[in-house]
Amino acid sequence: MTLKKKFKLGVLVDDNGLTPDQLAFLNLILAEHEIFYHPLLIRVKPARAAQVKYFQAPVPGHFQALKLTLGRLILEMIRKLEISKIQRIPKYSDYGTIKAFPEQWEILAAEVQAGDANNRLTFTQESRSAIAGMNLDLLLNLTSIHMNDSAQGLSRLGLMYCHYGDNRSFRGDPMGFWEVYLDSPASGFTIQLQEEGAAASTVLYRGNISTEPYWIFNL
Repeated sequence: MTLKKKFKLGVLVDDNGLTPDQLAFLNLILAEHEIFYHPLLIRVKPARAAQVKYFQAPVPGHFQALKLTLGRLILEMIRKLEISKIQRIPKYSDYGTIKAFPEQWEILAAEVQAGDANNRLTFTQESRSAIAGMNLDLLLNLTSIHMNDSAQGLSRLGLMYCHYGDNRSFRGDPMGFWEVYLDSPASGFTIQLQEEGAAASTVLYRGNISTEPYWIFNL
């Protein structure tokens, strides 16, 4: 079946490259050429000031700051240890690697800066104007960045994103970690749509998978 109208999709991705899973997902979109035009990749890069605020959220007192720093170091150590163990399994030898952006793709660079009190980031005005000028039907967020309301109004249908957890129970970062730590039998995900002017995102789909023994596998 051929649709009368094809959709123009913009995909927000991290500036450093694509994971193998993201690349496979984008190739699935390419295969649906009767539904979508060739998607526009939007490489999202935090400005330096935004990186400092986003990754070093203000906390009161030296002891709290020390706990926060130690927590991040422990999580990074767990992440690296798990990736190294997983990569020893032949079929997962490229797990955790980053792929370069395909040269034939249309790519737009965008920058975000420090946003609101919830540590979410906002597009710079220049980037907003560039994205809005592409006349997109839908924005899809595949980045590791929590965007604020500045993403509203940049596409006709809104911003679609995946919350890595059941938004009714596990809402905190890091994604996929607490289900493993608490030995939960299932790990959820929630696909949501943020529409312009809406007070809250619309839940499009919820699902669950069996919790994996490794945190990294559970992402």
